[in-house]
Amino acid sequence: MTTPLHRAAAVAAVLASASAAPAAAFDALERFMRVAPPIDLAKPGALLSHIDLRVFAAKTGVPPVVAVNPGGLPMAVAVAREPAGAPQFEELFGVKLEAMTFHTETGAPPENLHHVEFAPGSAPRIAAALERRGFARETLGRHTVFAKGDDNAVDIAGRQPADPFGGHLGLSQRVLPRDGASVVTRAWPTMHAAIAAIDGKRDPAVVALAATIPPLREAVGKGAVAEQAALYGLASFAGATANRAALDAVLAGKRPPTQPAGLTMPLFAAAWLASGRIDKDAFAAVATLHSDAIAAREGNAAIARRIAAFSTGEGAAPVVSTKVASAGAVWVSVVVLRFAGQPPERGARALRAWTQAITERAFTPLDPMK
Repeated sequence: MTTPLHRAAAVAAVLASASAAPAAAFDALERFMRVAPPIDLAKPGALLSHIDLRVFAAKTGVPPVVAVNPGGLPMAVAVAREPAGAPQFEELFGVKLEAMTFHTETGAPPENLHHVEFAPGSAPRIAAALERRGFARETLGRHTVFAKGDDNAVDIAGRQPADPFGGHLGLSQRVLPRDGASVVTRAWPTMHAAIAAIDGKRDPAVVALAATIPPLREAVGKGAVAEQAALYGLASFAGATANRAALDAVLAGKRPPTQPAGLTMPLFAAAWLASGRIDKDAFAAVATLHSDAIAAREGNAAIARRIAAFSTGEGAAPVVSTKVASAGAVWVSVVVLRFAGQPPERGARALRAWTQAITERAFTPLDPMK
């Protein structure tokens, strides 16, 4: 039986291994941005979610990250971790469930894309397992993709509950095993978009979003472990009335041709919300993408000021730090809340409160109309 003490020891062991690793915070998220298909920032809701599965694997019950994960893969992993599920997962994919380290997902079903990182050297075993299951091998340029079913098909008779990529419904799959990672989609157009990105034909919006990650990493500082992150576009926030041309202008590093009336902070194109830990402290952070340095500084000050008013009042007030930095053609504002001596769950609860408020269209720290 797993006791609370055992669970605490397991979490501590995973966190220790994560911090001992040479990789810096958000490295896995940056790797995903090199394979990401186009992301439409004008769509409402979570546009992208990213989690550290090493931390999730050491937890039991419903992890806080589920609040920002639109595809529910953590819940599917929880099912697969049942005594009968873990061996089935290894049979399905050729690697142990514990080999999964990071999961990032973007897009709304059925056009969503999963990027799951595994322990290095897993690709040949994954490919062999898929072939044993009857997946067809397709060669696309220098890439080999394994596919089953027609685009967006459902095969209830072929359900595989231990398969976290829609196996509970028997969903169609296209799987691209790569060195240390796999790309999974339901249809060919999404897979083709990912392959185009891998081959260097990246969407300009994705390039701009990727450029915001280094300033976010620098703001949280060395020793940080990013356990989860979510991306939202301006359309997710209450009162946002920007049009497509305005968003495209911000992404191009230009002032929007028109600003909606009543704005109390400069227009931004997108916001990263993240949480994790810095040494022994929990953190939560917001990074927004602006057109220029002035807009970034004004937005930075407004967000930092509003964050304090948005506090849930739980425990001691966090230490707030800010950073403004250039990122190619755009500028980034980062606000970091550091919860001294608090476990990572404290930052996760802050992130969960933020995402809930976004869903309710009441997240005032990022609402340019308030």
